[in-house]
Amino acid sequence: MSLALLGAFFGALIAGPCSDAFGRKPVIIASDIIFTIGSLVMATAETIPILIIGRLIVGLAVGVASMIVPVYLSEIAPI
Repeated sequence: MSLALLGAFFGALIAGPCSDAFGRKPVIIASDIIFTIGSLVMATAETIPILIIGRLIVGLAVGVASMIVPVYLSEIAPI
């Protein structure tokens, strides 16, 4: 479980520079793809280390999404 938090930490660190370079929406889509990959790794894991790697991947996606989605929503919301 703690590796998901570690992944979220690093995901949050890279979210800002990636969104400045590529835009908010593409980074959100990439986060969704990373989340799906991590979920598939966890679903097909046959050993505990593979499951832990899947948690790390999902944590990375959660970190990116938790930083970028609120910014994106605030930018598209009407005043």
